[in-house]
Amino acid sequence: MISGAIIATPTLPGLFAQALTTVIPSNSFSSYSTLETYWAYLYPWGSDHNGIISPRIGARMVGNSSDHSHIAIASNTLSLIATPTSNPSPPTSTANPHPSIHYA
Repeated sequence: MISGAIIATPTLPGLFAQALTTVIPSNSFSSYSTLETYWAYLYPWGSDHNGIISPRIGARMVGNSSDHSHIAIASNTLSLIATPTSNPSPPTSTANPHPSIHYA
């Protein structure tokens, strides 16, 4: 789950101040329409996630303005629902190292 985020920058040892740069706008997960405006139903880098747990397993973002089966928004929080694919020959990611897409 992801919520709005702002990067803090150090000012004095042990103290932090709010940064001038907003990394994720605080309202970008407030509704499906704002999600579409800021994210277009994609990860920041595109549709494919090339696997953190295993470099050979990828995931593809699935969703649009009429399909929210893999995306949920509630209380300004985005939840992504990964579902294993059943394709015996799954497509591969569009980015290096081009892992097979096993989740949508």
